[in-house]
Amino acid sequence: MHSRTHALRAAALVGAGALAVHRLRYLAGWGADSGEALGRHGHGYLWIVTTVSVIALCLAGASVMHAVARASGKDGPAERPAAPFLGLWWRASAALIALYVVQESLEGLLAPGHAAGVAGVVGNGGWTAFVLAVAVGSLVALLVRGAHAVVIRAGGCRAARPPSRRPERVALPPAYVRPTGDSAVARHLAGRSPPLPSR
Repeated sequence: MHSRTHALRAAALVGAGALAVHRLRYLAGWGADSGEALGRHGHGYLWIVTTVSVIALCLAGASVMHAVARASGKDGPAERPAAPFLGLWWRASAALIALYVVQESLEGLLAPGHAAGVAGVVGNGGWTAFVLAVAVGSLVALLVRGAHAVVIRAGGCRAARPPSRRPERVALPPAYVRPTGDSAVARHLAGRSPPLPSR
């Protein structure tokens, strides 16, 4: 369950980040004419993608609020440890770059006004999308870890970690204690009982 909610949050943020990278790439390439360039290059479908991305972000936000509510309760489960920031960063950046390349390649094949091939991906300032993907990827990683920190702080709980197995203590039999040589019993010199009274 935890892995699914984490994947939902990350996917929603990556989807929104892909839209941001695409939009900023056109701003870098066309400036004030970026809106007109988007229309000429067959981006009429983007409103559908934007709607789906907004819904996914709402679901991700709801999952965070639900996790906060459960963590605040007494029996709320602890969150799993979040992935390291660098790992999240490079994975998010790689996903954003892959989405951009696939999107521009498909647009070059299907949209009449869009350049095809490598020119459609890196031409007219398209190379800036790779730099933007790295920057937006860092923001995605920060938001993923931030959501995790909010859930952890809500209940004052620590991240769930696998319990450390301690070596079991083995009860040893008591050590055999040899009588010391100074005791009377050891020297067979135990005191005798008093003599019986004579009749």
